Order: sequence, then structure tokens, then C-alpha cells
Amino acid sequence: MLANGLKGLASAAKWTRDPRALFSTSSRRRSYNDTVDNLKIGAHTRVIFQGFTGRQATQNAKQSLEYGTQIVGGVTPGQTGEHLGLPVLPSVRAAKDHLKPHATAVYVAANKATEAVEEAIDSEIPLIVAVAEHIPVHQQLRIQQMLRSKSGTLSYEAVASTTRAGLGQSLVIGIGGDPFPGTDFVDALKVFEHDKDTKGIVLIGEIGGNAEDRAADWMRGYRKRTTKPKPVAALIAGLQAPRGMIMGHAGALLGPGENDARRKAKLLQDAGAVLVYHPSQFGETMASLLDVNNKINMPDANSSLVRQAMLHAPISPEMTLPDQMQKPPPSSRMRSNMLSLLHERHQAIPVSLTAVERDSNSTIKVTFTFDRRHSQSVIKLDLEAEEISISEPLISLRGPVGRALECLMKETKHYLEPLSAQQHQICRMLKRLRKMYEKFQLRSLTAWVSLTPQLTVFDVEIELDDAAVRIDPERFAGIKQTLAADGHHGQGVAEFEASKHGIVLLGPGAVGTLVNGAGLAMNTVDALTLLNDSAPICANFLDTGGKATSETVKQSFQTILQDGRVKSIFVNIFGGLTLCDMIAKGILLAYKDLGVSVPVVVRLRGTHEEEGQKIIAQSGLPLQAFDDFHEAASKVIELSHNT
Repeated sequence: MLANGLKGLASAAKWTRDPRALFSTSSRRRSYNDTVDNLKIGAHTRVIFQGFTGRQATQNAKQSLEYGTQIVGGVTPGQTGEHLGLPVLPSVRAAKDHLKPHATAVYVAANKATEAVEEAIDSEIPLIVAVAEHIPVHQQLRIQQMLRSKSGTLSYEAVASTTRAGLGQSLVIGIGGDPFPGTDFVDALKVFEHDKDTKGIVLIGEIGGNAEDRAADWMRGYRKRTTKPKPVAALIAGLQAPRGMIMGHAGALLGPGENDARRKAKLLQDAGAVLVYHPSQFGETMASLLDVNNKINMPDANSSLVRQAMLHAPISPEMTLPDQMQKPPPSSRMRSNMLSLLHERHQAIPVSLTAVERDSNSTIKVTFTFDRRHSQSVIKLDLEAEEISISEPLISLRGPVGRALECLMKETKHYLEPLSAQQHQICRMLKRLRKMYEKFQLRSLTAWVSLTPQLTVFDVEIELDDAAVRIDPERFAGIKQTLAADGHHGQGVAEFEASKHGIVLLGPGAVGTLVNGAGLAMNTVDALTLLNDSAPICANFLDTGGKATSETVKQSFQTILQDGRVKSIFVNIFGGLTLCDMIAKGILLAYKDLGVSVPVVVRLRGTHEEEGQKIIAQSGLPLQAFDDFHEAASKVIELSHNT
């Protein structure tokens, strides 16, 4: 099973080989490909936890020990002793020497996670799994060759579905949905291809990047060179995700020029994958593909509903919000505020408030951003009037005249004669813009530069990295205030307020959603839309994150209820780190403190699900609880129409 994210190290794989033959380390003499087989974890795998004595690590370690994972100890900086009856050591190096681990689970806060991963790399731990949320993308880029990361609620659903179908899992690999994961789909698919215990493959993808595109390319080659290829069932989350909006704590983002969810699904289907629209379908779908049980009578997995779901459903809609939520139009004041901030932070950068046509022949559009395919920062120079675009690695600015600028000059030839006379001044300006981009760890910085009558920046747009802001909020205070003064960077008031609580307003729709995990939250919106005859039904997207508490659940209810469009609420939880009983207590707290008046449908699965379901059942509140997703989804849609 292969998915964009999985927390924990528990695996149902049963291995009888010598464990010493399964693991290699990534020294400078070895390539990353030499270490891919380190993903083959099992009962033999010796595991340590970094941040061992913390709450999240303790919770996961207890569950993993109950499952049978061979946890041999952990690390808490500067401490020694015991925790959960296992040794605690002060450093990863000490743990490596004394405990001989094959893998480490990094349960460290985001502001220390990069340092913890680098310590594990330096100590040559063969497999590193990092589960922290909100790691800034600039820091991810530093360690992208090794980082494995984040949440996996869709994976939990797929595991539960295949277990219920009597299949189980040979190996579960979560590659993470971060912009720069260390392991990608192709790495894992190569492992599954040659693993004798793997008979079929489940693949779960989402919006953002092109990992699914590369997986489809690999699958086409695999099916050509193999007489009996292993069947693949796939799901892509994010059919309804608006382009350019960050979806959830993991930072899922459908960026410019990237294939949307429907296109990714089509590529996988054309490569031979069978599509499903919800992870609860994986069990029966894979059982049918493997012909495990001839009595299973299920429809063709690529028939009407699934084809409609993945290939013909409306996706990435333009948001059509009520009048009071509409985005304000761009204003000269907005441009003035951002330019003033740029000049204040970097006075050597000349700015101008004089209006200039962006597509002028004497204007260059400069963008600093990330290239996810090649895992590097890039500078893009565009002469939009002539439809000329140059993209080069950011390292190219280290020379006296940037390679990107030289390439643009060659392409533009006589179109931009001022380039030749001002190339050194332009390069200095580019370096100053780059300094701001890197200093504030921005996701992107775009500036429009006028070459005549003098070299000036006359417009600028920036995209903050929410993870970097969370780690060092004081550093970004001035920028955030400017964005707020700018009309919330193009957002309406309600939209901006909702975004502060991790909510993306979708509209139009009557169902409020509260889900844990970005992938599951996106898929919940997708599935509800499809079950509503592909008509938009969800008012919002909300990912509670892995660190949700009863209080944050109540706050989520409060924000959802402020949206007057909401006629019913769907709480869809598949707990891993998130505890179902804690979610249930949060729902009760919301009823007590907020006076919830709209009907609420609750589906609780996963960690402490029985305790959570019991709390809901004994509450005496008008809550409607379900175990099956399809039944729960159908009910909340019905309620939204009848309320």
C-alpha cells in the first residue's frame, strides 16, 4: 500500500530474512537508490523514537508496542533513564551505538524537526520517519533527499478497508504530501514490484506536485515489461480543491502549471490502475482484482460512479461565495502597502508607485519559487509582452551576472535593449529580492520590474509559508499586518477569518465538514459532491490536524456555525494520533457552549473509536452516528436538503 502520508511504523509484513541484509545506510559513497529497500520494515525492525518522552511519541509508542513493533528505546536530548520500560538516551549517536536501531521515528516539534532529522542522518540511521506538521518548505528542501513525512488518514482508511476484506497489508509506505518528500511513489513501487509478499498495490495520491504523474509513467513501463503485472487500485484526493489555496496542516497545494486531481486520475487509469472514489472501497476492489473471493459481487470499479468521480466531476472551482464573502478587487493601496514594506525592509531596492502596464516591452516579471520536480529553488524571468520565459536554479545568481539574466538577454535580443546597459544593476536588484525571499522563507516572491525610464520595482506579490510563520511569528508580524491592510491578500473578510482556523471556504454549499487529515478532508469533500450528483454541497474544507484537542474541535464548530449557509455538519474522523474519544468530548463541548442548532452526523473510526462512539451514544444529544462512510455521507446530504 502506497499513500501520500502515514504516521507510525507498525507494519503487517512478516519477514523471515536476515534483517542485517535488509538495511543499508546513505553515506556519501552510496546513492539514495541504494537505500530504498530500507522501507521494508517488519517484525525484525529495531525502532527508536526521537522526542521519546513527549506526549505524541508516548502515545504512538504505546500503540506500536501493543501492535508488536520492536521499539528498543528512544532519545530525549540531555536525558538518560527509562520511559515505558525502555532506555532513554541523550543523543541519536548514543542510541545508534547502544541500541543498534534500523529506523527512527522523529516526534519533535516543527521548529526542531529539521535539526532532529539531520542528527539522524549524521548518525546513519537507515530509515527516518518524520511526523511533525508545519515544517517550512525551505527547511524541507535542505533535507529532501532523506525526509519521510506526515499525516496519513487516507492510509488508515485504506488499511481498515483491506483488513475488513480479509486481505491485510504486506507493507504500508507513506511518502508524505510535503513539497519535497524524501521517498516518492516510484521508489516505493520498485520495492512492491519485487516483494514476493505483495500481490496487489493500493496507491493514494492528492493535489500538488507531479509524483502521481511519474508513478503513471513507471506503471506503463512496468506493464510492458511484465507478463503478469500486479493489479493497482488508486484514488486521488482534491477534486474540489481550489487552485492556489493551501489545504490543511500538511500544506497540500494545487500550484500553477500542475496537473489537477482529475488529470492525475486519468493518467493513472490510462496506465492500468482501477479507480475508486473513497478509500473504503479499496478492500472489495482489490479482492475483486485478486479474485480472492468469487462470491464478492461488486460493480466494475471503473463503471459509472467511479468514472464520474475521477474523470468528469467538476474540480478546482472558482469560489462563488455569498456577497458578504466576496473578494475585494485589487487596489492601488494594496500595491502601495506591499511596495512600502519591500522598500522598508530593503531600502537599496528602488520602488515606484507609478502605474505601469505589466505586459509592457520594458517590463520583466521576476519570480522566486520552488521547482518541485527537481527539488530546488528557482528564479523565473518573464518578458510577458513577448511570451518569453526563462527558469534557472537559484544558485545561478551567485555569479556577477546571473545565468538566468544572460539567458533572457539571449532570448530577447533586440526586444530589450535596456537589458544590455543595465545588466549589472538588474543582477544586484535580483540578489536583493532573493535575500528577502530567503530571509523570510517565502513560498514565492514575484516582482514586476520596469527598465525605463529607470530601473524600479512597481508591483510585488508574496506568498507566506504558514509553517515558517508559526515557528517565528514575531519575525513576520510586519508582513502579516501589511497583508491584512491589503484586504487580506485578496481574501474576503469571512474567508480570511476562516483561514486563521485552517478552514477554506468552498461555496456554494450547505454541509460544514470537520475532518482530521488534509487528504481525508479533501476526499470527504470530493465524495460528498459526487454523492450529491456532482453538485457542490460542501461549504468548507477543514483539517483538524493531528494535534487536535477537545477545545480546538469546539473552536472548529464555532467557526463553521458562523457560516450562515451551513444546514448540517459532517464530522468524519479516522483517528491515528487523533483520539476518537477526544473528538467526541469536543463535540459535546460544542453543544454545551455554542448551542448547536443544525443537525450533526458523526463518523468515528480508528484510535479509541469504541470509547468515542460510546460517548456519542450516551450523550442524549440529537447526534446521528454511523460506522459506514457511504451511509453517513448520504444522511448528511439528506439533512442539508431537508433543513
